[in-house]
Amino acid sequence: MIGSLQITVPAGCMNDCPFCVYRQHATRFRTTWQSNHARWSREIERRIRYAASRVAAIMITSHGEPTININYIRDIMKIINRVAPELTHVEIQTSGVGVDDEKLDSLYEAGIRVISLSVPALHEEDILRIMKVPSKKNYRPLELVSKIREKGFVLRLSIAMTDWFDDYDLEYVMALLVKDWKPDQASFKKLYGADEIATKNYDNLLEDFKKVTRYRKLELLALGAWKYDADGIGIVWNDDCMVADEGEEPRYLILQPDGRLYTRWDTKGSVIF
Repeated sequence: MIGSLQITVPAGCMNDCPFCVYRQHATRFRTTWQSNHARWSREIERRIRYAASRVAAIMITSHGEPTININYIRDIMKIINRVAPELTHVEIQTSGVGVDDEKLDSLYEAGIRVISLSVPALHEEDILRIMKVPSKKNYRPLELVSKIREKGFVLRLSIAMTDWFDDYDLEYVMALLVKDWKPDQASFKKLYGADEIATKNYDNLLEDFKKVTRYRKLELLALGAWKYDADGIGIVWNDDCMVADEGEEPRYLILQPDGRLYTRWDTKGSVIF
């Protein structure tokens, strides 16, 4: 079974993250969501029906910040709930910027139960600096994760392994996770195509992690990485989230805003139908 159906929401972005994988590719996908909503709905339904028997979960993501386009998310979720109610594991990946109580309530009401919060560091001030978050957004990541937990979501930290991690050892990193962030799950993701800001410490941190005897393997995920239990947090180390190697089997189905399914993020040549 393929790991997940990745649904891309058409949306802009208020941040300017130097590690963003989408700004590294010129590929753009037009949508008829507003211009021909009935046709868009029919095409989306066909692709979700096709994916339903092939994936284990759904991830809502974007080439920008998905929660900017909350109406598109509502429409997608209505279709999912109608034609593939068995796909109950739905999560959204967000930078967190602009996500308030109203948006969290809307996501929960739509049927989303997991929020994957993207962070490039584990100090608040460094998150804002690296992501170049506009000061007027008044973004406070630790306040947001408290709200996410309070509202009943599963909290996953999607940690972009930037050069911030060059200055800290594993013990310090894990202490921040356990004491400050308190996620249910965390994924350490090696950066794709952003060598100038990627940590040089990824392999060392991973090796040190594997040496901690109280951390134990839980399961092998569809993406090929192991999930560990580390002090009550589900931890995954993902060194190829974009499937960069040629000839690999697809890990995702990707539903782009044009209503078509793809198997790769970086080329329209991977279209299925």
